Amino acid sequence: MNLKVLAIFTACILPVHYALSLDELINSEGLNGRLRIGISSMANLKVNYHGNSRQTALPSGLDSTTSGISRTYDDGYVNLDNTGNDNNDTWNWGYQEVSQVIAGADLIAFNSRQFSESSWKGTEDGDSKGISLTWLKDPVDRNGLKVSFLVSLDLLSVDSDYNKSGTADYSLTTDSYSHLGVDMSLVPAPHTGTFEGPGPIIVDSPTRSNTDFPGAGIAERNFELDGKLISIGTGIEIQHQLDENLFAMVQARLMMAWFDGEFNYANNYSVGGTQFASESGSMNVSETSAGGAIGAGLVWALDDETNIFLNGNVMLLKSLEGKQDGRGFNMDLSEGFLVTIGIQESF
Repeated sequence: MNLKVLAIFTACILPVHYALSLDELINSEGLNGRLRIGISSMANLKVNYHGNSRQTALPSGLDSTTSGISRTYDDGYVNLDNTGNDNNDTWNWGYQEVSQVIAGADLIAFNSRQFSESSWKGTEDGDSKGISLTWLKDPVDRNGLKVSFLVSLDLLSVDSDYNKSGTADYSLTTDSYSHLGVDMSLVPAPHTGTFEGPGPIIVDSPTRSNTDFPGAGIAERNFELDGKLISIGTGIEIQHQLDENLFAMVQARLMMAWFDGEFNYANNYSVGGTQFASESGSMNVSETSAGGAIGAGLVWALDDETNIFLNGNVMLLKSLEGKQDGRGFNMDLSEGFLVTIGIQESF
């Protein structure tokens, strides 16, 4: 990054040192100048997303198999009732599928899946459009070249969405509860017991088994980065006349940029097309970046006061980054290419 900034600085200073003094460039008589207004689009804006290795949280109560605890599962619940689960049983339970009933064993099974995934990285192009304002001091002529001091303001919206899927491991926890010989045909699925009851009773302490399924789950990663990128710059522009009404230009600017926006993420975990877990979060982002830009373009004179222009600038700005809950982004501004087309008026 330092070499890039040095290159921009050199491009700004050497022509001025060779052709004229900086005082002459900026403080020439009067405040006459030119104002450019254009629409801009930035190409090659890369946003790199990443996530640390992680494991979804255990549902409530699944860290123990003792009595007197409320537990939540993917396919039901076994909770405390208004007796406090007196006699180690409860009527405050519910299940979803008849397949959970283990025939001939007086048991009903409840399942919970805990997902884990390795660290990962991914890149997505960002969409960035906006407006550009540039004020140029009236040029000083030197050896057939027109040299102008300039100040610029670029306002760009940034919109990046990353939606990809990867594999995830999951562990299946199965807790089996005795239903004390209750005829389960009289308790058809889905069943929803209540705190107040009464209702059919099951024992509230399960027997437990765990089975691992490496790579059998799906992790959907949905990331969004939205905001405004505001940059100001100062430097010089040198023009050379190609034809009666056509001029070529080169620019070099030192720049400061500020990004204000929001980073959002959502992870959804599923097996066989059924979602069992999700995590989401967001953070406000306010970051600054310094660097510069080097560009070139064309100016077409419509008359003595009105011109149209087209230019492209390579943005050499420091990357912006943020992180939330082990997930983050890095917006690479070091190789963005900003294209601007618009109109120029002299005043």
